[in-house]
Amino acid sequence: MKKTSGEPKAEELPPNFCFSTDDPFYFGPATCHLMHYNMAAYMAGVVEMTMLCGGSFSFWRTFSSVTFYGLKTEQAQLISPKMTFIQIEITILMIFAAFAIVSMAFGINLTHRLFSVFVRIPEMERDFGPIWPFNIAVIAFFAAAICTWMRVLVGGAIDFILDKQFFTNAPSIEMEKTLPRIE
Repeated sequence: MKKTSGEPKAEELPPNFCFSTDDPFYFGPATCHLMHYNMAAYMAGVVEMTMLCGGSFSFWRTFSSVTFYGLKTEQAQLISPKMTFIQIEITILMIFAAFAIVSMAFGINLTHRLFSVFVRIPEMERDFGPIWPFNIAVIAFFAAAICTWMRVLVGGAIDFILDKQFFTNAPSIEMEKTLPRIE
């Protein structure tokens, strides 16, 4: 009978075998066998979160710098990516809020199945009460409302810049009063 992997099966282990959490087998080669897989996984998570936060901050800073430059130089094409990004934020937040409300509406079993991957349900219920998915939805709706407010402001700035460019380059048109003004 062929072995499917190089690891010994339970019946092939010596009779005096004792499991040890500090066995050299559990020290990862990716860390030059200096760290246990468990600690190495924590370290990898910290490094990953640091990289994600750093990348997000750099992306946000670059994006905002281009937007501010577009506002200063009155170039609407440099501001329009900000509008797209805000629209994506609004969409994600609304989907997240709907997801939280629907999961709560379908009952505690679905809520446990869907959210247990991300959070510890008993701790969430202990700290925030049984309607904690509703709290998540409220926060997501509030954030979407703030993004909508920002979208209106940035959209108004783009409209102003485009109107200013159009009317600056357009020939002067003489305006006539067509309706009597009631004074």
